[in-house]
Amino acid sequence: MQMFQTVAKKMGDLWPSLAATDYRQLQRGAKVRALSGGAFGAAAWDDNAAQVILDYLTHPDGLGLADSWILNAGPTWETAQTVCDEAVTLKAGGTEARYRIWNTYRFDERPADVLARFMQACDATIYPTPGQGLAIKVGKWEAPTVTIDDDAIIGFSEVG
Repeated sequence: MQMFQTVAKKMGDLWPSLAATDYRQLQRGAKVRALSGGAFGAAAWDDNAAQVILDYLTHPDGLGLADSWILNAGPTWETAQTVCDEAVTLKAGGTEARYRIWNTYRFDERPADVLARFMQACDATIYPTPGQGLAIKVGKWEAPTVTIDDDAIIGFSEVG
């Protein structure tokens, strides 16, 4: 049997008593690899966003890139993995890892579309390096290095 995800807008039409409906899914997931000390570790269950993206880029069911593309920019991937695992304080109390990904995709989807969703989930940018690598940076607030004050503004026009 093959099951497709229900579009959120139509959930109420398909499941009118949603709160009282038992709903269960069984999915075949994938373990992902992490980069540590400049080498790939064994695949394990993890929801670290950078690790999920790394695995998708190199997995045969994903983009299937050679490991060297990641290894040649290894420090950026290790930094991204650390940022994704940073504990963020929740308003209701407790903490949660900064960026986690749990996702499904179909094999007939464009790989670029799947990768775009993964990257959007952690405000990631992937960029080429001079050493034939693919580096990554995930979103995190940084203190500004330049402050624009009144002395820097010399005029304006057509503000709408």
